[in-house]
Amino acid sequence: MQLKTPGPSTKTSNWYKPQTTSLTNFLFLLSLPLLLSGCLAKTVYYSDPPNSEALLRTSAFSLERFTGRQAGLFRDIFIQEVYRIPNFDYLDEVSETQREYTALVAAEVEIFSVRDEEETRGNTRINLRSRNVMIQEPGQEIAIPRQAFEFEEIPFSERVMHRTLDLEIHFSFLNAGSQQELYQRNEKISFQQSYVGEAEILAMPPADSEMMRLGRLLVQRMLDRLNPVQKNRTLELAVGTSPLPWSGDTLDLGHPGILQANRYAVSGDYDRALKGWSYVVFEPVSFGESERFTFGSELYTRLRQARLPQNTLKALLRLYGKSYSLKEIDPVLIALLERQDFQRYSAIIKFYARTSRPQDGQNLAAAHFNLGSVYRLQQRWPLAAYHFAQANAYQPGIKYAQAWTDMQIAAGSYNPLDNLAENTIEAAGTTSPPEDALVQPRAASAIIQPVSQPAEMEPARIEPVELPFLSEDPEFGLEIN
Repeated sequence: MQLKTPGPSTKTSNWYKPQTTSLTNFLFLLSLPLLLSGCLAKTVYYSDPPNSEALLRTSAFSLERFTGRQAGLFRDIFIQEVYRIPNFDYLDEVSETQREYTALVAAEVEIFSVRDEEETRGNTRINLRSRNVMIQEPGQEIAIPRQAFEFEEIPFSERVMHRTLDLEIHFSFLNAGSQQELYQRNEKISFQQSYVGEAEILAMPPADSEMMRLGRLLVQRMLDRLNPVQKNRTLELAVGTSPLPWSGDTLDLGHPGILQANRYAVSGDYDRALKGWSYVVFEPVSFGESERFTFGSELYTRLRQARLPQNTLKALLRLYGKSYSLKEIDPVLIALLERQDFQRYSAIIKFYARTSRPQDGQNLAAAHFNLGSVYRLQQRWPLAAYHFAQANAYQPGIKYAQAWTDMQIAAGSYNPLDNLAENTIEAAGTTSPPEDALVQPRAASAIIQPVSQPAEMEPARIEPVELPFLSEDPEFGLEIN
């Protein structure tokens, strides 16, 4: 459309036409938070009625005494946590008008235990070594260098530190006016974790800071029970990981299956949520269009540990250093392996070779944590403990280990000396699901031990092999050094 300009001039000028691309981008940016909030629905809101032990006519506390080991530290923690609760107050001195609604508190630290027990385990590290060998072809006078490989098994000792923390404080609450006993109990909390390898042991939190954390949790949970108001609570679910390929792995909304199950949980449909997370745990591995399969040293080490036959490994070594897309990998394996070997081992090979494999641990830990969290709400302690232990096995962390220990105490099955009977969180991460679990696997996961050879058979030793080109196309072969 054209419009004449004012004045004697007869020239015309065009109206400015907004750029639709810019407008679209602007609207997309405005809607992005809404999209993200829909995708990342992960907060479950629920409420708890007042506990039967709640102090109905108490609104203030005053400490008479706090004795025992680190009493000063836990006294400060108690006062800080009282101040955090809106309908509670802390009084250094109690006046006559305040005595009726004030509780006098006496506390004693009865158990303050820190046990770090070290274990040394024998282990074997398998390395893939490449080297050049000189091969003299028939009828040629000059030897040609070829690349060959061999597996090197290196035995080593691995340190494991088993940490067990136990804290028990006796609390007694008396009404300041009537001296009537309001509440009396031994409050207990524990923590157990196993740190494997030098890196994890060096990163262990200091024992003093961990005991401070336990003391704060203990006081928070006790005051929460004594608080007479209804509690509005939130449960933050894990979302896992699945970076969007087009974003250069900078945008990660979470694992689609976990997010879908989270939406069921947020809407209150726990049954479908439990099924959704269970499917993530046991689902067959699927490959996205952007998936790539890389043949590096780590892959061959894992396949060696998975007990692939010697001839299959020899053939796969020809792909060393190569990377293939989803469309390329099957034709390459078909050309390389016998038909029977392709049908039997291609799934295991692709499982270990995919570049997205490092995400498995985070996604499985997230799904197990969500399962355990909902079972915890339902007070199904053994199931919750099982899933928290599994989450800790995939991604060791304080959050999972603390939740597992809490479930042991809630179920009445915790014993500080359980490590003597090998009933530790590390051992719990290798157990089978309880009988009432939603899913009961019929066999051990192929991820842990792929069925390539009987378990009792020792894998054949892989000798150095010459790797000729698969074809005349150098893309399919190994470069000659």
